[in-house]
Amino acid sequence: MRIGLADLEPEIAQKLADKINAPVPDYLRDNIQWSGMPFQIGWNDKGIQVKEKRQPSELERRGYTSRRIRRRKEKKSRQSRNVAILWFLCLGLFSFSLNLSSLPSLALFLMVWLGGSAIFMGLSRFLLPIDPKNMISQEEMQAVIPLLKLDRIEHLYVDIILQISSMDETKEQSKSLRETLSHINQLLGTSRQLAQMKTSIIPLLDNNQIYDLAGERINLQKRLEAAQDNTAREALEQSLKICDERISSIRSLKTGVERIEAQQEAILQAMASARLSITRFQAIPQLETDEKVRSLSDTADQIRLYASAAQKTAVEIQELRHQ
Repeated sequence: MRIGLADLEPEIAQKLADKINAPVPDYLRDNIQWSGMPFQIGWNDKGIQVKEKRQPSELERRGYTSRRIRRRKEKKSRQSRNVAILWFLCLGLFSFSLNLSSLPSLALFLMVWLGGSAIFMGLSRFLLPIDPKNMISQEEMQAVIPLLKLDRIEHLYVDIILQISSMDETKEQSKSLRETLSHINQLLGTSRQLAQMKTSIIPLLDNNQIYDLAGERINLQKRLEAAQDNTAREALEQSLKICDERISSIRSLKTGVERIEAQQEAILQAMASARLSITRFQAIPQLETDEKVRSLSDTADQIRLYASAAQKTAVEIQELRHQ
């Protein structure tokens, strides 16, 4: 199935685009020698630096070839658009030179317009490839994915992308696969959201801070028991209440971190389950079309439920942070 950058989770799509859309000499952005000198010269505060370039692997060579084919098509596409613009400009000038109020002139204009448009539409079938989603070939994905820095969940995600891109599917199967892809995009996005929440919470859970609060509470309790003045007792009681609220808030945040970690593990298992389901689907080619569609639909529904549960956890953690 053909997959484009627009079909992927935005951060992964950006990582892919950064490498595959790099200029020819720097394709894949990994110090590979595609042409020219086998080394790269640079400058820094230590002076001139010479870095040797490596030879591309076989997968990278195939990706590079696919990239060149894609760029040639893009060039033809731009040329076709320019021809189309020029054609309609010339047609506009031609119409001004005619007296369209007369029937013969109007007939001539319509003949030229219809004939020229038919010719252009025929040529555009070959010169104007439609690529609204920035489609990527499987060869390019296989070349670039090993060069990306990914965490465990992202690794499972790109494995699923490679599996889907290698599949030959019917119209019904394509719909289920795209639903699955949409749900795992949501799942990965929620995983990132949870990771960001955890990063922002962790500094608030410093063990020394928790011990300090416990010590403050003991001290306030002793002072309250020893206080004789009513006004002083009221102030200390208020301070004790605030201290208890701070302790309760930290305990809630600790609970939130536990939920985040549990949900991240659930997301990891959901991704692994989706990968296994698609692998099993590919390994049994003799399944009837209806069975394949049902299997893919079940996978899409399962991932949707996981994504919904993960998003619910993210909302709950967000509420805990604002308590």
